[in-house]
Amino acid sequence: MGKMTGIVLAGGKSTRMGKDKAFIRLNDKYLYETAAAKLSEVCSQVYISVNKKQAETHSFNLPVCIDLFEDQGPVGGLISAYQQVQPPFLILAVDMIQVQRAHILDLIHHHQSTHDCTLYINAHTGYYEPLFSIWEKQCLDNLAIYFENGGRSFQHYLKSGHINSIACDTCDFLFNANTPDKLKNL
Repeated sequence: MGKMTGIVLAGGKSTRMGKDKAFIRLNDKYLYETAAAKLSEVCSQVYISVNKKQAETHSFNLPVCIDLFEDQGPVGGLISAYQQVQPPFLILAVDMIQVQRAHILDLIHHHQSTHDCTLYINAHTGYYEPLFSIWEKQCLDNLAIYFENGGRSFQHYLKSGHINSIACDTCDFLFNANTPDKLKNL
C-alpha cells in the first residue's frame, strides 16, 4: 500500500466538552497536535479537518482542511477533506487519545486496497468505529454520493458498503474523551 494522507477530524462543535477539544492541552500538547503526531509516523502528510469558526479564530501549526458543509458532522468533515486532499486517508478523531502506534499499525496491517474502507467493529454491539479508519478513493466517492443524497450516518453507510472490519472485544482504545469527566478520568 502506498503512502496515506492523515486526517485529524477536529471540526466538531465540542458541545459535550464545553470547549474546543482540539485545543485542550494534555501532556503539554494540544489534542490535535497529539493526534497529528501519531498519524505523521505513518502518513506522508497530515491535515487537520476544522470548521470555519476554528479556521477563523485559531492558528494551526499544520495544514488544514476547512469544512465546506456547516454542521454536517464527521461525514461532512470527511467529504470536505476529500474535496481538498488526495486519498487514501487514515482518519483519527481528535478526542480518540488512547489510540496508540500499535493500533495504527494493526489497522494498516489489516487494510487491503481492494477494500474500500478498513475499520474496527465492536464484536458485542456491532458498532463500527469510522473515526479511526482507512478510506480508499472508491469508498469516498460512494460516501460523497450518499452525502449528496442527504445521508449523514456513518453507521448506516458502512452497513451497506464494501468494508474490511476488524472485530475487537472491548475496543477500549477507541474511547472518545468527549466530556470533561471522561477526560478527567484518564
